Amino acid sequence: MVSQFEILFKKHPIKTIKYDDPSFPQNFKELKDCPKEIYLIGNENLLNKDAISIVGTRHSSSYGNELSYDFANTLSKNGFVIVSGLAYGIDQSAHNGAIEFGNTIAIIAGGFYSSFSSTNYKIIKKILDFGGAIITEYKKDVAPKAFTFLARNRLIAAFSLATIVIEAPLKSGALCTAMHAYELNKTLYAIPWSLNYSKGTGCNKLLKNMAIPLIDVNQILLKFKNIQISLLNQKNKNDFNIPKEYEPIYSFIKECGPLSSEQIYDKFKTLNISTISSALTIMEINSLINYKDNLFYI
Repeated sequence: MVSQFEILFKKHPIKTIKYDDPSFPQNFKELKDCPKEIYLIGNENLLNKDAISIVGTRHSSSYGNELSYDFANTLSKNGFVIVSGLAYGIDQSAHNGAIEFGNTIAIIAGGFYSSFSSTNYKIIKKILDFGGAIITEYKKDVAPKAFTFLARNRLIAAFSLATIVIEAPLKSGALCTAMHAYELNKTLYAIPWSLNYSKGTGCNKLLKNMAIPLIDVNQILLKFKNIQISLLNQKNKNDFNIPKEYEPIYSFIKECGPLSSEQIYDKFKTLNISTISSALTIMEINSLINYKDNLFYI
């Protein structure tokens, strides 16, 4: 009986891409221990596009997963390739957020034959069917080990312009990826978490020492793509009308502020987090609301 992976590999054959091949990821060459070749299934054309890595714990919260999905969705919609490690939790949420635009790459820690299983078949098939790719530096029969996961993390960091750590405890592979990004002089972002939340302690440590707080996906769009929502150019508060979809958020801040972003997200649970973040950014830049000490107010 032909297995589902045999069918998958027939449709998406393994390609070997050597160091001197034009499609070899040029960012990998920043590494002192750059692989001499990589192996790929899927869309080879993604290997040298602008990319953002999104990483975090396997044991993520629903809020962490939502952030990962929403950031990946918005960034991929705007042309970024989203890179992660295919693991449960934050990684798969990021891949799923980007899948519909075909802009996602999974970098795995072993060979294709030994890393794929029935538990990750669905996400692998989705990535490939929608035009994404999966890559590794290991030959097809090499089994993942603890040290190969650590080595894989350097590739995730090197591949991208920036790395976002969504949710991570102190003992997390995501912090290893973050250290590689920092050492490679890549932009490093982390999500701030409550001080008593154990799965956020790694992010808070990064924010103390090396990472930029990420509270809005527009920070990345403005930095790397110079994408500006048209309203951002309207600086005169008197000439600016609040879009109807932002009025409830503005009214809530006006009546109940100062408010943290968590309080605003909690109030408007039915809205996409990226939508709320965009609204807050637009209103802040247009001087409709103010932001100081992690609070929004009029």
